[in-house]
Amino acid sequence: MEFYDLSCPVIIITQYDHFSDNGRHIPLAKVAERLRLEHPNNFMEMIHYGGSTSTAWRTELIAAMERLKHENTNS
Repeated sequence: MEFYDLSCPVIIITQYDHFSDNGRHIPLAKVAERLRLEHPNNFMEMIHYGGSTSTAWRTELIAAMERLKHENTNS
């Protein structure tokens, strides 16, 4: 996206609870922090999908979309 100079909010939904980087396990919060610093114009949120019985991810997604809506109406 940055290569093409595109600015679009990105919300990542993942079932992974961590990612690997050179054999090290990195928790989602650290990955999100890194993405927020490296891609401030695009990265918005990383949400953990806890499976079909979990509803927390839905609440987080709705909240993120409401923030996005609020930001767009105030710009």
